[in-house]
Amino acid sequence: MSYATINVQGMSCGGCASKVKNALEALNGVQGVQVTLETGLVNVEYNETGKANPDVFRDTVEGLAFDVVA
Repeated sequence: MSYATINVQGMSCGGCASKVKNALEALNGVQGVQVTLETGLVNVEYNETGKANPDVFRDTVEGLAFDVVA
């Protein structure tokens, strides 16, 4: 099992957090997602595959019009 933490900017409400959580959970290989709205941190637990890795997580979140920062 692998873990990744990404910092997401632009989430301002529970709906934003749910949108990010649901999009990441829909990726094949993702086992769990925890979003902390106050800090913008998103923790992802996953089995590393072509469709589940930090680059894909970044692309998925940015596709929702949120910014991912280092």
